[in-house]
Amino acid sequence: MYSIGLDVHARKINGCILDANGKRIKEFALPGDVSLLLFELQAVEQACQVCYEASCGYGALYDRLAQLPNVKRIVVAHPGQLRLIFRSKRKNDRVDARKLATLLLLDQVPQAHVPPLDVRAWRAAIEFRGRLVDRQTRVKNQLRAMLRSRGLAAPMRVQKPLPPSRSRTW
Repeated sequence: MYSIGLDVHARKINGCILDANGKRIKEFALPGDVSLLLFELQAVEQACQVCYEASCGYGALYDRLAQLPNVKRIVVAHPGQLRLIFRSKRKNDRVDARKLATLLLLDQVPQAHVPPLDVRAWRAAIEFRGRLVDRQTRVKNQLRAMLRSRGLAAPMRVQKPLPPSRSRTW
């Protein structure tokens, strides 16, 4: 089984393919389009395992890789623990992809947990709601400050939950 290490960035994806003996089969660099990566990985004739470092959007890439028939195992590397392993002066994307492939071959990758899609969607909704509440608080504080600067009193605070008719005082 081939071991494939990927260094994934928004603008560029570097990859390294190793055979079962650790011999480098291929190294590649692609624009940051996941579709091109999937096309490249579909061309691999043997069954393979893929490893990449967790970053923004790692779950979506995991889901796309899981759809490929020749990808038998996907390992998402924990970035904090990888930094302890990758302490080297020679660091670039090509070398990182090669190191990830080697660690995968040796089964020494510190793994990050990838929650199921429904859990990720739930977490995203919670985070989005948190950002909306933060934005609402920021706007209310700015309004209070503007009213205070003009010598006006802000409306009295109403206990939550507010019915729609009473929340319009704000």
